[in-house]
Amino acid sequence: MFISMIVLLGIILLWQALTPQASKVEQPAVDVKASARGVINATSWPIRVPNLGPEWRATTARFDKRGGVKTWEVGYVRTDDDSVFVSLAQTGAFGKEKVSDDWEREVTKNGGSNGDITIDGTTWHTFIAPEKNPRTALLPATQGPVAVSVTGLGDKKNLLHIAKAWQDAQPAQ
Repeated sequence: MFISMIVLLGIILLWQALTPQASKVEQPAVDVKASARGVINATSWPIRVPNLGPEWRATTARFDKRGGVKTWEVGYVRTDDDSVFVSLAQTGAFGKEKVSDDWEREVTKNGGSNGDITIDGTTWHTFIAPEKNPRTALLPATQGPVAVSVTGLGDKKNLLHIAKAWQDAQPAQ
């Protein structure tokens, strides 16, 4: 009986050694421009698609409710460090679905105010969420026809990069 268990263990270890093992699961890139066109066609919102450069890759794009308001949200990771995740949320829902305090609480993860930052003349409020891994969020002091938030883990410079790229982008077509 002992010998049969050793033989069986050997077969299992051989099977394990010969089976390819993925060291990491790669998420497919998301076509952000196609997703934006779908949202624009459905809503007519003047949302922006920032040009983030080759160091960023979109991993998610979704259109659903955040804080009771329809929101288009895209998640990005750095290509050189996939632990750096930044989310860009935009909504043009006004009137009946007016952007509310609930929306801001949702996108900032109930973050507390952490001062202001100015990017090319635009003031952005910063928030730090009270989580185990604190998230930082940026919201412009004055929201335009599209309300926006930039939220993420890690270094604030990544959020500033995406906020500036969003400011520089024109509304998508």
